[in-house]
Amino acid sequence: MHRLIEFYSVVTLSLILFFGGTSNVTATPIELPPISAGENYSFQAEAGVDYLLQVEAGETLTLSNSLFTVSDMATLTVINYGTLLFGNLSIDTLAAVTSFVNYGDMIGNIMYIKDENDETSIINYGSLEINYLTMVANGGTSSIDLHTYGSSQLNTVSADANYGGLINIWIHEGGILTMPSFFSDASPLMGSNGRPSQINLIDLNPVPEPTTMLLFGTGLAALAGCRRKRK
Repeated sequence: MHRLIEFYSVVTLSLILFFGGTSNVTATPIELPPISAGENYSFQAEAGVDYLLQVEAGETLTLSNSLFTVSDMATLTVINYGTLLFGNLSIDTLAAVTSFVNYGDMIGNIMYIKDENDETSIINYGSLEINYLTMVANGGTSSIDLHTYGSSQLNTVSADANYGGLINIWIHEGGILTMPSFFSDASPLMGSNGRPSQINLIDLNPVPEPTTMLLFGTGLAALAGCRRKRK
């Protein structure tokens, strides 16, 4: 049994550039200049180009303020195996695909994600800590997915879905999500494709069945009784 909650209206980092869009042909990567630690970084993807941004294991990158703009059928994949620290990180995706995949430690103060008519995903297998996370999905083909397989500490989360936008927060089996403050706003306006605005919290961790919980409780009571008899 899984839980689904729906809200309706209700140091060095290398940037590698791949040509060829999303085709299966592997092109020779072109490595762009490294990003200096602490730099205010602004990235604008070219139309139809695939990018890979990667932090290797053992490396630490610190960015104070960063803006990633991905549009016009481009794709950006950011993979962190080391430590990625940021002050203010903004991700703006328009008719494109952006993915952040974390295997190491990703720690930041503010992350702002806006997606219009395509797909943005944050996938955490390691440790993710963010003080303020804002997600805005606009449009009937817009989706933002946050996947937790590891440990995610999100102190304040604001989710805003408009005109059929979709925001999913997934807690996968074994994953831990701590979210003390959560604010959601799903607009009553549907997308042009008829999809309603949605904000979903999906917990895939198994929910103990009542009989299992009863047996567990009975076992604890029996164990307590045995201890009293011994005394």
